[in-house]
Amino acid sequence: MVKIGTTVNISTEAIHFVLSDLIAKKSQRDGVNFTSAQLAQSINVNRSIVHRLIHPDPDKRVRNPQIETLIKIVEFFRAEGFNIRIDDLLATFKTKAAVDVQAQTIAPFIIEKNRTTVFAR
Repeated sequence: MVKIGTTVNISTEAIHFVLSDLIAKKSQRDGVNFTSAQLAQSINVNRSIVHRLIHPDPDKRVRNPQIETLIKIVEFFRAEGFNIRIDDLLATFKTKAAVDVQAQTIAPFIIEKNRTTVFAR
């Protein structure tokens, strides 16, 4: 496991607005109601996590979402053809709610670039 070595203050407002917008845009594009439960099932996370990421009440939102969950969300919407980056979810706003990534760990992953494999640590 890899320890994230820096503290990043990330507003849950950005996650809330961007994710809510993506779900709405997917629903509109596909002509069907795409729900947070369907997103959760698609990325293999508990639906309460996704629901709490987009909850309209800031006091009921996830305070410190897992980076791995956010990466899964970005990868899902990119595969669906949306132009989304992790930075879009991690935009900072001046609010009291923040994500503390310093205490989080992620599993090692492999990045392939120009047919050369780079191991992220």
